[in-house]
Amino acid sequence: MSFLLFLGLISANPIQVRVMGPAGPVSNQSIELFAFVEGRPEKTQTLKTNSQGIAVGRVPNLASTSAGARTLYQQVSYFSDLAVAPFNRPLEISVFPSSKDLSELRVKDLRLFFSILHGKLQVEQEIILENPTRKTMIGEKEKAATFQFSLPSSSFDLQFGMGFTEQETQVTGNDIQISSPLHPGTSRWTFTYGLEPTRAKVDFDQKVSAPILNLSLSTKPESLWTEGIDFVDGPRKWFENDWMSTRSVDGYLKSEISMRVGGLPWNIPSSMWLPFVVFFLLAVYSILFLKDAAVAPLSQDSRSAVLKELKFLEQSRRQEFMSERQYQLRRLAALEKLIEHNEPPKHQS
Repeated sequence: MSFLLFLGLISANPIQVRVMGPAGPVSNQSIELFAFVEGRPEKTQTLKTNSQGIAVGRVPNLASTSAGARTLYQQVSYFSDLAVAPFNRPLEISVFPSSKDLSELRVKDLRLFFSILHGKLQVEQEIILENPTRKTMIGEKEKAATFQFSLPSSSFDLQFGMGFTEQETQVTGNDIQISSPLHPGTSRWTFTYGLEPTRAKVDFDQKVSAPILNLSLSTKPESLWTEGIDFVDGPRKWFENDWMSTRSVDGYLKSEISMRVGGLPWNIPSSMWLPFVVFFLLAVYSILFLKDAAVAPLSQDSRSAVLKELKFLEQSRRQEFMSERQYQLRRLAALEKLIEHNEPPKHQS
């Protein structure tokens, strides 16, 4: 304990904490009262509320003192706002009955922002979940999910943003489970991830554990298109230093999204085009630089052996007996041998 805090405790200020539920004051409720002196938390007292839902404690009488309170009510922690000295009004803690019935939860708004990053579809997503009741929603047991959603199957590089905590977020494959208590009002989560396109398109499929009231979408560039959901044009909104058009569906009332996104770049794997490029360069090199070289042509037996090697390589690749890298290396070596020892055409005089 610092000397400053010691002096403050000698001349401590009284402070009230009041606990209120939907039906009024909550009596006989345990409270933890914390003092914060110069930004450092110091637990000062454990209190209990009277019949008016009020408990009285004492905190250091210092200008740098702030105070807050916490209570555990029906398995859920509730906190007061942080107050700064002088404490002229009670610290208020609002608590609610706990319920394991999650059926009234609604996704008030599910917002999607599509853009292109390194040839992939970049998704920035925001989910606003609404609890319209006067109860706090909790799971069936400790760490059980109160809300969950899935990511599209081709997703990668998931980055969590606002609303997620390590202790209350569980990732299993493409499924995300949230176990935090859901207080009355709204809860918000933001996150980003990428989607791998196929032939300039990608399928976007997602499930959530509550009906979606409003679904909105923005794209950048606007040449990205979607099919499968009938969006209606909405107002332009400022996003990422630019005005962007939005499209939305009000009263969506489904718990899953299924659509196709197009207009992405064509991403052809190097394993498909690289062998043709190498073969072309070898052919050009042979024509330009080796046409006059005195290279002995392959005998009929040697040519047959090379052709058998190429046939063997093709069969092994189709039956996955060798890796793609081994196939490419051995195939290029055989093609080089054919080109290098190719008998030049005989010119008639």
